[in-house]
Amino acid sequence: MDELRWTFGKHGVSSQVIVEDRQLGIVPASAPSRQTVTLLSQEPVVGKHPGAWDPLAEHREFKLSCGPARCVLPLIICLLTALLSTFPAYADNAITYPADKWDPYVLQIYKQGPTYLPSDFDTGLTPPPANDDQQTKDDLAAMFAMQTLERTPDQVKKIKFENELKYNHTLNLYNYYGLIEIKHYPQTMKFVEAVLGDVSFFIVRDKKKYNRARPTQLESLLTTVIPVPLHASYPSGHAGQNWMTAELLSDLDPVHRKDYEKLALDIAHRREIAGVHYPSDSVAGRLLASNVIKALYQVPEIKRLRQDAVIEMQKNPPVKK
Repeated sequence: MDELRWTFGKHGVSSQVIVEDRQLGIVPASAPSRQTVTLLSQEPVVGKHPGAWDPLAEHREFKLSCGPARCVLPLIICLLTALLSTFPAYADNAITYPADKWDPYVLQIYKQGPTYLPSDFDTGLTPPPANDDQQTKDDLAAMFAMQTLERTPDQVKKIKFENELKYNHTLNLYNYYGLIEIKHYPQTMKFVEAVLGDVSFFIVRDKKKYNRARPTQLESLLTTVIPVPLHASYPSGHAGQNWMTAELLSDLDPVHRKDYEKLALDIAHRREIAGVHYPSDSVAGRLLASNVIKALYQVPEIKRLRQDAVIEMQKNPPVKK
């Protein structure tokens, strides 16, 4: 039986083809008949605060198996994945997100500036991988595999909903998925909204700073489930804003930390499945959110808002639906 396995875990992302009783020609003839060929990998996720539950420690594996007829689809996918990592089209590092395509609403967030932190605050991000960097090639190859294996009807439905929902507060998604009934938590909403304002500014500021091209600008084989957002790719706004929400809710309600963080990771990953974000965009979004939260927790006004939210949560602990 031939299998294609796509695994997300604490050590990053890996694509493997498992081949029984077959030599691919890319492994030594003397190797065992059952081969495991790792085609690509990524760096581990960084930016988690010490002692936090690590949602990526639990592997998520997606497997496509073929019967005795030895279906060739898994091998074709893996070979295409390998070819993507050497495609010459990525060599042009001059490709960035077009300056004339930016959404005016997003630019307005930048013009308004942050409320609490200085506008030159260091979010801890380093420049994204260059277009011709192996990390970018691996990201695109990973996205190509997601496009092939993970665009299930359920995932596509969620991707479209999360993109089309016109929300001005990230808690709305957590409310929709049954993790918190926000109408009962007005102080928590004020607290999250205050942090969200600065996190959103720094996401847009760093998007403008690095101006990373969207994945489909570099790889024509990629398709998207939703329209490509009208701003640069790095860091991911959905990843950053939802990780921010998960961290704040986990601070107030640590009993449900795993649920909050899992939803944040799932939403960010669906943007990768959708074809609009590299996995490294998601990692950067989470890192940015964690660093901004850490700084904001030293601000007196944020401390006060947090304390009001803590009291509210203690009086009425959330119950997962």
